[in-house]
Amino acid sequence: MSGYDSDWGRSAGAGQSHTRTVSVRHARADRVRDVRLAPGGEWLAYTVSLSANGALNGLWVVRTDGSVNRKLDRALFGAYQWRDGNRLLIIPFSLNAANHQLWEHNAASGASYALTEPSATPFKIANNDWRVAPNGQAITFVSTHDRNLWLLTLP
Repeated sequence: MSGYDSDWGRSAGAGQSHTRTVSVRHARADRVRDVRLAPGGEWLAYTVSLSANGALNGLWVVRTDGSVNRKLDRALFGAYQWRDGNRLLIIPFSLNAANHQLWEHNAASGASYALTEPSATPFKIANNDWRVAPNGQAITFVSTHDRNLWLLTLP
């Protein structure tokens, strides 16, 4: 799935050094969507859906240098945003769920774990309308239950 291409930048003049641009192909699929680069640029998340090759369908996390290319568990397919340079927040798609559940995937370690339980922290986000706070300590969202704006502090 990964391939490398590189191009040398402009010629260096006196007192200048060469600039090298390296491009890494992270995915080859017919339906790559929702590409999100982590803060700092070390990781990339994207989805593949309705691909002719069903094995490619899912949520993927890849290291931008091409060294890691990981498909996450099928149960984690859903909405996602980066919390910081290594942690991806995920709200798995669950068609008939009364409430959502928030998960975190640590791109560096490969571990995924639930941050909320629907029975203890009932919330449901309207129309994927949510954002992660710049410091990664909370999310804000529009609730489907009351159409109000809510703040959820993260562990």
